[in-house]
Amino acid sequence: MRPGSNTPRILVAEDDPGIARFLELVVTRGGFAVDSATDGADALRLLSEQEYDLLLLDLTLPRVNGWEVVAALRGFKRRPAVIVITANTRYVHELDPELVTSIVRKPFDLNMLMSLVTETATAMARNRGVHVPARNHRGPDEIDVC
Repeated sequence: MRPGSNTPRILVAEDDPGIARFLELVVTRGGFAVDSATDGADALRLLSEQEYDLLLLDLTLPRVNGWEVVAALRGFKRRPAVIVITANTRYVHELDPELVTSIVRKPFDLNMLMSLVTETATAMARNRGVHVPARNHRGPDEIDVC
């Protein structure tokens, strides 16, 4: 994260281009800075190069899957909060609750996801001592995804 920035930074790790673009748009319209990774290896590279307040993580990523990303985060000195977004919730109860703050099942409710993203990213940024102004996220009817 850039020094002095009061914009929480979010990393979206999603291999489906449509879902990734939609999440990027929603997060950006919510007033957050966003980067994206299409596989787990790129996500880990970005996480090692920059500080993020939140990681939106799909579990079924290529090269390095989401489970492996979560396991690798144990070794990071500064870890982002992790919200797992997945269609398959069969084994998610085995994810480490110290690393994964929330699990959202696809398809997800946009308002619920944005509330969760806003709360989590803002809390993480404030824990770093950043003053984050109050945010109002835009509802789904205000987002043009075409």
